[in-house]
Amino acid sequence: MEKNIWGWVIGAFVIGGIVGYVIAPATRQAQQAPQPTANVEQNKALARRVFEETDKGNLAAFDELFTDDYLFHFPGNPKPLNKEEHKQFVVAFRAAFPDVKHTVEDQVAEGDKVTSRGFFKATHKGEFQGIKATDKPVEVTFTLTNRFVSGKIAEEWVHFDSAGLLQQVGVIPPPAQPGG
Repeated sequence: MEKNIWGWVIGAFVIGGIVGYVIAPATRQAQQAPQPTANVEQNKALARRVFEETDKGNLAAFDELFTDDYLFHFPGNPKPLNKEEHKQFVVAFRAAFPDVKHTVEDQVAEGDKVTSRGFFKATHKGEFQGIKATDKPVEVTFTLTNRFVSGKIAEEWVHFDSAGLLQQVGVIPPPAQPGG
């Protein structure tokens, strides 16, 4: 009889261990998964507002929209820009393209992130990264992902068609056409 009890105890321990092994990682993942800091629709609206305020040149809104430790990841930059550096970038960009207008075509949101896809139109009216004004119109596609913390944007990653921008202002030639 004593042998049978130990068999049940060992069996229960083994089964419990297997169940714990299978269930515990899923439970840990659920606990570690980022939780949305605000309603997804509010985050999407806030992401759109950044474009609106940038188009207006309203840098004062950045303090309201971004966290104090905000980071902006920009292609070609060796390190992310902080909030003040991002403001300086916007000032320089708007000096080169004062009539910039962003259009958001799609947004996808999940958890604490929102990704916006769209384009901006502008006219090259001032120096941009060493390139003298050309007065040429540009239309450039972009994708921007925002990460939210407590109802503010804590981090952004942008990707845009920089080659297309440089082609449109005449700095680099357009790609060769097939058969040409």
